[in-house]
Amino acid sequence: MSGTSPHQPAIRPAHSKDFDELQNLLNMANDYALTQSGVRMWANMGHAYSTLRAQIEAGEFFVVRDPRGAITSAIALADNNECWEQAGIGGSALYFMKLMKDPAKALPGEGLRLLGFAAAETLRQGKTLLRCDTLIESGALVDYYRRLGFQSKGTFMYESTGRPAYCWKSCPGPCW
Repeated sequence: MSGTSPHQPAIRPAHSKDFDELQNLLNMANDYALTQSGVRMWANMGHAYSTLRAQIEAGEFFVVRDPRGAITSAIALADNNECWEQAGIGGSALYFMKLMKDPAKALPGEGLRLLGFAAAETLRQGKTLLRCDTLIESGALVDYYRRLGFQSKGTFMYESTGRPAYCWKSCPGPCW
């Protein structure tokens, strides 16, 4: 799946036994977003937990583990997402979501490695775009995706919360 070295743990699929650990990581990411931007990324946690479980069971969640086996970072990948359909944007794309890391455990650059993994999966699956979405009011994350070369392709409202968000896209080339 992903090349490794002694300094870079492999990116592997998550398993159902990882749910509690990923749920904790999701909560940590949500708290971090609140301190950074003043908004919670996932306001409807019941919905976030149920999609987390479904993504794990569907084989869409990937994790990095430390040498003791603890999850340090994670990302979910899916063929598409209803957000893009709501915005009326089609096309051949892989969609990433729930890019999360534990800052106390993750190695520097793990988030970028996961995005690189997502880009490689996009190409491996013969797709032309890598997509994601984020709340409009999450300034730090909006700036982060812009710095990485993602472009806003429209806006929509999250059905679960009624909050406005951007749809982001990037070509899956080696930009990270």
